[in-house]
Amino acid sequence: MKHFSKYFFSIIIIVSLLSPQYASAYKGERIWVVIDGQYIALDTDPILRDNRVLIPLRGVFRNLDAEVDWDSKKNTATITQGRIVIEVTVGSKIAKVNNKEVMIDVPPLLHQNRTYVPLRFITEAIGAEVKWNSSSREVRITWEGTPQFNNRFPQTGSVIKGIKMGDSFSKVSIVFGKEKDKTKSRHGFDWYHYFNDDYSDYAQIGIKDGKVVAMFLNHPNFKINDSISLYDSKDKVRKTLGSPTPNQSESDFFELSDSYLWVLYDKHDLYRATGFKLIGKEIERTLLRNYAKGTPELMSSYEREMFHLLNAIRSRNLVPILSYNPDLARVSFAHSLDMATNNYFAHESLDGRSPGDRIRNAGIAFSLSGENCSMGYYSAIFSMNGLMNSLGHRRNILNTSFKEVGIGVAFSSNQVPYYTQKFLTK
Repeated sequence: MKHFSKYFFSIIIIVSLLSPQYASAYKGERIWVVIDGQYIALDTDPILRDNRVLIPLRGVFRNLDAEVDWDSKKNTATITQGRIVIEVTVGSKIAKVNNKEVMIDVPPLLHQNRTYVPLRFITEAIGAEVKWNSSSREVRITWEGTPQFNNRFPQTGSVIKGIKMGDSFSKVSIVFGKEKDKTKSRHGFDWYHYFNDDYSDYAQIGIKDGKVVAMFLNHPNFKINDSISLYDSKDKVRKTLGSPTPNQSESDFFELSDSYLWVLYDKHDLYRATGFKLIGKEIERTLLRNYAKGTPELMSSYEREMFHLLNAIRSRNLVPILSYNPDLARVSFAHSLDMATNNYFAHESLDGRSPGDRIRNAGIAFSLSGENCSMGYYSAIFSMNGLMNSLGHRRNILNTSFKEVGIGVAFSSNQVPYYTQKFLTK
């Protein structure tokens, strides 16, 4: 069955009103960030608290060639720029610079799915000059640093941690260790999922007959042809790899010597690269642009894969990861199956039940819930990319108030996949 248009929508339900702890701090006109004369586009705006500007952590500091790591258990962010290592914790006025404790005026905080940190403290700690123009509400950062490339692992061709297409599974096991999960791909090979406890380092390695046949990666240690990596601009990708086929806005498709490459982009982050999928040509040609048969094994694999991808995205955006709720997953699956069986696509069921009604009917108590739905995507990887490029879905995925998620995938009679994500706070 040939692929057709992809659809998605999202909804958030608030059962008990939540009082925003910092609401009074965020009133006023927009604050602009300018680095070396260039206005920086952010998907969430800087905020003022106690006459101090706080900025979304990752959105600004990658423009200063800094690496950001997030510990969701400790709510601690580590910013590394060259030899400077800064550690800040949400709610704490004690920070560390190169392991030395210092006091800061305003503690970091979580707001609207982002970690915000005091601008002047961080930027001055890494050697930048900061000026605030109250009349134009501009933060002007002067930074004359040079890019710091991550050379912790050998990079030759399309390589992650020294692993390349065609390598043996035994080599993968030596480098990555024991896989955290194994799922089935739409092409029939096995995806091996590798990540740490907070998903801050995530990779999928596709194995068939003991060899690497595919890779999906969304962290900065991966490079294409020694030059393309995460957060690179679409222009840089195309200048390096040539004209993509077909030419799409949210992803590019390239033919390499022995494999095909999809570069996924984030349109809410200046169309920077947000993920790479590499697959052997012979493997991809088994399906090309056709859907796979929706077996129970494939449905379960898509659900687990989407859960891992969702948490990897939350971790990369410095948002605490979600726990999996199997009861909620059953509700999600029932809705996906209902849509796939009865050929409709909507939050409201044909019998008039809302997303909240379906959760309540399952006997699940909640104070806050949200729902994302998509259909028509070949796999969970492409579905997640589409959802992240839709602002409403993105807000659900990155919502710091949600604590649990349940995912259900079902296929229609003509093998079109339907995906439902349900988010929950009890």
